[in-house]
Amino acid sequence: MTFQATIESVRQHQVPEWYHDAKLGIFIHWGLYSVPGWAPLGDDPFVVIRERGFAHFVRHNPYAEWYQNTLQYEDSPTRRYHQKTFGSDFSYYDFVSAFKEASASWNPAAWAGLFKKAGAQYVVLTTKHHDGFTLWPTQHPNPFHESYFSERDLVGELTEAVRAVDMRMGLYYSGGIDWTYNLPRVESMSDFMDFVPQSGEYIAYANSQIRELIDRYQPSVLWNDVAYPADANVAELMAYYYNCVTDGVINDRFRQRRPPKRWLKPLLKLFLPLLMKRAAPDQVLLGGQVHYDFHIAEYAAFDSTKPFKWECCRGLGSSFGYNRQDTAETTPTARELLHSFVDIVSKNGNLLIDVGPMADGT
Repeated sequence: MTFQATIESVRQHQVPEWYHDAKLGIFIHWGLYSVPGWAPLGDDPFVVIRERGFAHFVRHNPYAEWYQNTLQYEDSPTRRYHQKTFGSDFSYYDFVSAFKEASASWNPAAWAGLFKKAGAQYVVLTTKHHDGFTLWPTQHPNPFHESYFSERDLVGELTEAVRAVDMRMGLYYSGGIDWTYNLPRVESMSDFMDFVPQSGEYIAYANSQIRELIDRYQPSVLWNDVAYPADANVAELMAYYYNCVTDGVINDRFRQRRPPKRWLKPLLKLFLPLLMKRAAPDQVLLGGQVHYDFHIAEYAAFDSTKPFKWECCRGLGSSFGYNRQDTAETTPTARELLHSFVDIVSKNGNLLIDVGPMADGT
């Protein structure tokens, strides 16, 4: 069928059989943050948020891909590591040349072969994370930073290699956070809810890049992160995708939220920490949902079988991006990972297990 640019139309889309059957996917977080490749070691991120609070979490963020944000805290372990290793005058954007040089030696076929050997049926690559750097030579470049993209088409080369060994290729895009457009220092969950860039300029930019990814690579999974601007026509974007990729799937993070009213912020700061002791942050932020094919449970699973399709995404350690501090002791054992996989699949879920490569693709 041909989908129309309405919520009612895109909601008629059915989850294709290939995704129900896939069970295991490989997530890849690779970008500028892979150059420093460092974050404080920590426990399950959402357990830390519940037990020690969001303010503690953002200063000691175990997600290495959040390096740029954590760097803003003068008292953070990340700031201390950065100054000691690179110097106080070395900015996050100075990692661009190092990443481009390192990734020149990367072999996409080696990745695809390894993922196939692991038994995966699909792969999802981060094409643009929260720092705004793109892993493809986009025709819609960042307006604030010159040459802020990979001249080598890392997205295209991996897509070709993955399909060559009969796996599906999915693409991640951070539509809800782009620090080149909006770089405040997030100190609370209510601040986080305020973070999505809402300008017409950003909507046009994100829409153009997502359409470019669809046109160039025809991804089997369109995996947006966090949220999407409130005034964007998400139904139109979804219809465009479904009409281009008839058996594609979309995750549940195209939620659309407006920033909280100023008078509401003190109440949010008071009550959100209480809510998060009862539910994952992802559940607290679920307002503004438009349509999705599958639900995301990040570092989480369900206690019972669900009637809807869902996907658990998690890193091998407590980070998605490469963290040079990780060891065998900070990652699950093969037995633990297999038990988790069986549990997730038995409850109508897929496991999207993340690997965080070093800057050279190792």
